[in-house]
Amino acid sequence: MFVATNESGTKASCSTREFYVDARYTESLKKIKRWQDSRPDILEAIRNMPTKKTASVGKLKQYVAFFLPHLDCLIDFDI
Repeated sequence: MFVATNESGTKASCSTREFYVDARYTESLKKIKRWQDSRPDILEAIRNMPTKKTASVGKLKQYVAFFLPHLDCLIDFDI
C-alpha cells in the first residue's frame, strides 16, 4: 500500500501493484532482464559478484578480486 499527502492534508493511496504499474517499475525490470539475458557474460558477472556490503576486510578483498577483472565488461555493457 502506497499513501501520500499534500500540504493541505489530502491523501492519495493505491495498492502496491498499482504503484509498480504507475511507476513503470515492472516494465523497467522486464527490460533490464531482456538486456541481461542477451549478454550471458554480463549476467554471469552480476549473479556471481560477492557483496561489497561488509565490514570484513577479507570479504571486501574477495569483492575487489572478482570485480576488477569484470570491470571492463560491465562498463562496456550497452543498455
